[in-house]
Formats: sequence, C-alpha cells, structure tokens
Amino acid sequence: MSFQDKLAEKKSKIVARWIEAVLASYSADGASFFKRQKDRFANPLGFAAKTGLTAIYEQLVGDAPAGEMPAELAQFIKLRSVQTFTPSQAVGFVFQLKPVLVEQLGWETLLAAGQEWSELAAKIDRLALKLFDLYVEDRELLHEVKLSEYKKGNHILAAGRCPSSALGGDSQAERVELKVIRDC
Repeated sequence: MSFQDKLAEKKSKIVARWIEAVLASYSADGASFFKRQKDRFANPLGFAAKTGLTAIYEQLVGDAPAGEMPAELAQFIKLRSVQTFTPSQAVGFVFQLKPVLVEQLGWETLLAAGQEWSELAAKIDRLALKLFDLYVEDRELLHEVKLSEYKKGNHILAAGRCPSSALGGDSQAERVELKVIRDC
C-alpha cells in the first residue's frame, strides 16, 4: 500500500484528531461547544475549522487542486485574528498536523515513505507561511479600522460615554445642563 493510499485510508481519523487538537487551543467550555454544536450559523468557528481543515488536508495529500485557500479556512484565520491569540498560537495549529500524522500512521510508515513524507512536511510548512501572511493582513485591516474609528471620534461613542463629557464642564450648573442634554 502506497503512502498516498494510507493517507487517504486514515483521512477521517487524521482530520478528526487534527480538529480536536485545534479546538483544544480554546477554553474547555469553548472547545466543548465547538465540538457539540453542529449548526454552522450558531457555531461559525467550529464549522470553519471542520470544513477548512478537511479541505486543506485534501489539498495537502493531493485530492484537491493545490494553491486555492478554502474560504472556510480563510474565515477561520479571520476569526483567530480578532481573538486573543498570539500570532504563533493563531497559526501554529497547522504544525499540529505533523504529530497527528505520526500518531495515526506511525514513524515506521513515515520513514518508509521517505521523500513523500518530506514533501508533505514541506507543504505543511508552506501552508503555515501562507496562513501567517493572511493572519497579518487581517490584523492590519483590524488596526486600520480601529484607527479610522478613533480619528472619526467614534471611540467616544463606543466607550459608552456621553459625547458632551469631552467638553469638560467644571461647574455643577454645566454638569446639570449637560446631563439634561444627554438625557433628552
């Protein structure tokens, strides 16, 4: 049996284990929700992880055309870019595929594959770099939006404060007047 056949045969177990490892990077409550909730609209992160990682695995092992980033995986990276992950944590899930492959196929199989294993490992590394670029683009966009909102003064409104509080108002009469204006 060839290396590609073994990768195809164990696809469901490998992908399931990889998804489990990725979702484990969230809190225990979050991870259990992402695994439990099957509705794509109630659980967009879990859906994006499952479909995106499955599509990427198919690309990596040669079942799908290479080079195209699945929309679900791009969405998953967008979601991780607005969360509290460091860049290495946000993109590092790609590298978790390698230990999953070792666990599911065994070192003997990987060593016997030789060049094919080396090529697959290189594809995984290139994928991580592509996802890092995507992550950085998403973070830059997020910061541009924040800066734009700050320049427009919307940060005052978003903070839940009254815009008139920026006027200062030292005397009690001014504060009462501003409170009346605010409450209108």
